Amino acid sequence: MEILLLFLTGMSAMTTEGAIVSQTLIIGTILPYPTSQKPIVAVNYSFSGPLIEAYENDTLLIRVINKLAQSTTVHWHGIFQIGTSDMNGTTGATQCAIPPSGEMTYKFRAYPAGTAWYHGHHLDQYADRLIGVLIIRRQVEPNQEQYDTERILMVSDWYNDLAQTKLLSWYLSKYNTKGIEPIPDAIVVNGKFSRSLFVKTSGATRIRFSIINAASFSMYTVSIDGLPLHIIELDQTPVVPYTVSSFMINAAQRVSFYVNLNEFDQNFVPP
Repeated sequence: MEILLLFLTGMSAMTTEGAIVSQTLIIGTILPYPTSQKPIVAVNYSFSGPLIEAYENDTLLIRVINKLAQSTTVHWHGIFQIGTSDMNGTTGATQCAIPPSGEMTYKFRAYPAGTAWYHGHHLDQYADRLIGVLIIRRQVEPNQEQYDTERILMVSDWYNDLAQTKLLSWYLSKYNTKGIEPIPDAIVVNGKFSRSLFVKTSGATRIRFSIINAASFSMYTVSIDGLPLHIIELDQTPVVPYTVSSFMINAAQRVSFYVNLNEFDQNFVPP
């Protein structure tokens, strides 16, 4: 069975607690599809960076190798960095940028647990696709009894123009007197261009979805036709489950919910 999610504009091996989780990220440029005229800032030469996964209180050792012609940094969005502020990845605030052909190893505690992510924090590399998912697991997940399987979806906006050379200059132009944000040319979900997405359930009836809005500007409304959404986590904070038919998610936010296919409304009529 497949279920359809709508987006409207508006595992690597598990470790035990206290383990060291190592990953290498190579930052370079690629053309994301054969007819693309826009090179993107890619992690490990993929449209979105690789999933990094650890348990809470593990130590993350992330080696970042810069193959760009410009400097770069990586910010670990949602990580508290208690005692490791120099690993936060913000250029000019917590570190000097990694120069071209240079590298840096980020070392920090995987805390707090929940759905986090990582992205570029130098110039406009984030808008040009330097993004990836970072999941910090709990030994016992709240509400785990409510779902049988999990899907992680990273949603972002796509601009045909490079952020640094065109989007930023347009946004900051004196002619943009109202500060209007640029309208994206497309929506990207897990590297696929679509405002809707079919997700295979592989026979499961209770599925958790972890949604990450990695957009530069866009807010999205998320819904599943005919199914209620049971919210269980907001920005890495577990919440008492509550039910909605749809929700809005702004840039950088994360929302996790589960659905039960047995709750499908047989009388649902698409709008």
